[in-house]
Amino acid sequence: MATDDNRNIHRKIGRSTTRTKCPAPFLSKTYDLLEEQEEENSNRNIKVVSWNGEGNGFVVWCPDEFSEVMLPKYFKHNNFSSFIRQLNTYWNHGCETIIFRQIIR
Repeated sequence: MATDDNRNIHRKIGRSTTRTKCPAPFLSKTYDLLEEQEEENSNRNIKVVSWNGEGNGFVVWCPDEFSEVMLPKYFKHNNFSSFIRQLNTYWNHGCETIIFRQIIR
């Protein structure tokens, strides 16, 4: 049974106390970005970003174009370092290999 203190902590860090399976908005937006780019990559000679060969991660092939074109479309910034910093927050919390597993399920 969750105590009031536990509920307050979960609210502060943005987690639900009811154990819902909703991915974080950052992960959803990143997944959507990658899926849209996969469709566009098939029509282009140059890839900006794509899923890796295993499909459990991704590669940014053109960081400048990714920052200038893709990031502002999905996020409120065009700072590649900020995007990487946000990714690192998920890897530091036990999602070492597959951060998109919860979205795909």
